[in-house]
Amino acid sequence: KQKSSSSNDKTNDDDDDEANSSVAAAAEAAMKEQYDTSKRLNELDAKTRVPCTIRYSGFHPPPPHRKLLGDLAYLEVDVPDGGDSSSGSSTTVHVTAIPTGFYINRTAKAT
Repeated sequence: KQKSSSSNDKTNDDDDDEANSSVAAAAEAAMKEQYDTSKRLNELDAKTRVPCTIRYSGFHPPPPHRKLLGDLAYLEVDVPDGGDSSSGSSTTVHVTAIPTGFYINRTAKAT
């Protein structure tokens, strides 16, 4: 009877080794996939990054009557004009921050 239990122990050890190796393989595959995803996201971030300058507008802070209407902050955002970024031209966009998000004002000046 002891022989049969030792053969069962070997079978159990083999099963444990197979389970451990399959778990290790799955973990390695998951880590590789995570690395690949991270690498792709970093490449996408580099391609879609827009250099801009954000600052408080000259109209910030909002006057009391506009605060009552929900205006939190007035911002100016300088974004480059489309096309060649080496030309240095940019557009200033005026943004109003409100509790539910923000909106872009109709006014804009080219610099």
